[in-house]
Amino acid sequence: AMKYLGEQADIHCGGIDHIPVHHTNEIAQSECATGQPFVRYWLHGEHLVLTKEDGAAGAGEQHFKRMGKSEGNLITLQTLIDAGYEPMAYRYLCLTSHYRSYLNFSEAALKGADSALMGLRKLLRDLGAAPPTASAAAMSPVQTQLLSDLCDDLNTPKALGTLWMALRDETLTPQDKAAAAAFADQALSLGLFDFARLETTQEVPARVKTLAEQRWAARQAKNFAESDRLRDELARQGYAMRDRKDGYDLVRAG
Repeated sequence: AMKYLGEQADIHCGGIDHIPVHHTNEIAQSECATGQPFVRYWLHGEHLVLTKEDGAAGAGEQHFKRMGKSEGNLITLQTLIDAGYEPMAYRYLCLTSHYRSYLNFSEAALKGADSALMGLRKLLRDLGAAPPTASAAAMSPVQTQLLSDLCDDLNTPKALGTLWMALRDETLTPQDKAAAAAFADQALSLGLFDFARLETTQEVPARVKTLAEQRWAARQAKNFAESDRLRDELARQGYAMRDRKDGYDLVRAG
C-alpha cells in the first residue's frame, strides 16, 4: 500500500470481519514502522445475508444467514448473470442499503432492484434529453443535494431517493433532470443512460414472445415448475422476463 499511496491512506475499505485480524494487523505493522496513523478513514461494510422463507418455522417467518464460502452458500455474480440479471441490478441493490447496515439478499429483493433500475432508465429515456457533456457550470440544487448525501457517510440510499425525486419533479426541465442523473452516475455507476436493455416485447422474435406468454400463463396458474422451465428456455434464447403485478417486461439477458 505504501508503495502506491505513501505512509498514509485516506480511505481503507473492507468487511467488518476483517477488523479483528487483518486491519488491526495492518495498523500495528504500519504505525510501528512510521509513527503516524496509517489510515484516515475506515469504511467497514456489514455482512451480506441471505433471506429465505422457512415454512417449517411458521407462516411468514424469515431466516437470515451470512453469505460466504465457509457457509457453503456463496452466490457469484455469474450466477445472477446466468439467471438473466445484469450486474448493474445487483449494484443497485447494494446501493439501496447503507454500507454499515446488513444487506439482505433474496430473489425478490434482486427483482425489485432490477425493476427500479429499469424504471430510472425509462424515466430518462422518456425525457428525450441526452446526457450532458462535462462543463464548468455551477452545480444545480439537485446536484448539490446528491453530493451532500454521498458526503454524509456515503449515504447511497439517500442519494438514490434524491435522484428519484428529481426525475419526478415536474418543475425541473428535461435537461436539468438529465444533468442530475449524469452527475449521480459519476458516483453510482449504474449505467443510467444505457437504454439498450429497455427493449419491448414488440421488438423481440415471435418465438420469444410466445415463450414469454406461456411462462406468464404458467405463473398465473401457479405452475411454477413449468414457469421455471420456460424461464430457462427464454434465457437460452438470450432474454429474461421481469415480472410485474400486472404483467412483465422482456429484456435481453446478460
